[in-house]
Amino acid sequence: RKMISIAPGERLPRHRLIRNMIDLGEFDKAETEIRIFDKDFKSDSAIMRYKVSLLTARAVNTPGIMTEDRITILREAEKVAIIALQRYPDHKYILSSYCSLGLELYRKSKDITVFDDAITRLKQAEERTSDPEISKLILKFERIITGQLGSEE
Repeated sequence: RKMISIAPGERLPRHRLIRNMIDLGEFDKAETEIRIFDKDFKSDSAIMRYKVSLLTARAVNTPGIMTEDRITILREAEKVAIIALQRYPDHKYILSSYCSLGLELYRKSKDITVFDDAITRLKQAEERTSDPEISKLILKFERIITGQLGSEE
């Protein structure tokens, strides 16, 4: 917050503040900071990703809410992720957040379609960009989902 007060026109300190708030579970504060960022700068790829991450974290970590409510929040995150991917189709961090969202939706509802869409988009981005980090993300998420599916047998 001190860095933001010194350099209010800089985006990076605000990105870090929002990410730290999400990591610390301060979801309401993170949401407020995202709204302020949108008003001051207009959403960029990092903010779009944080919106998805915030909703996903809120669905997973908020105590005392019903599974149906968690799924509803995750579906809202899915809508935000789709909008983000329309703007930034090859953005590996948005794609990674979308895959994480798909995993959580699968864990809560046994619906694999979002995860499948996310992996498909990740593979398409890999073909278009040849980014080795995207290849690593694909392997990571495929291993995770294989472990999830294997544990049900």
